[in-house]
Amino acid sequence: MIKRGETEEKQHFYLKLKQVQNRLEEVTLKKWMHPRQLFEETAKGFRKYFDYSVRNNKFIVSVRKNAVSHRVNRMGDSSFFTEGILGLSILVCFMGRRILLKGILGY
Repeated sequence: MIKRGETEEKQHFYLKLKQVQNRLEEVTLKKWMHPRQLFEETAKGFRKYFDYSVRNNKFIVSVRKNAVSHRVNRMGDSSFFTEGILGLSILVCFMGRRILLKGILGY
């Protein structure tokens, strides 16, 4: 069972987010290029975290703060399970913790 720490996961997410943003801002668009298609191909899984516009053949990229904060708040909320009896016990512990938090703290 491999699980990355929540802090490390956040750092990795922010690093990848910044790399994608920089890659987009470095692009100089040619007349034959389609900005939307290029944006989607470059941003891939990070598309929903950016808004963009095109000025002077360059992407102007802004980060959608609500989408990023929503993603960051969900980090550390998942576990990796193994098959078999051990996996089932991990699932029971995880669900028990969730039920306990929901009942006591109202999460």
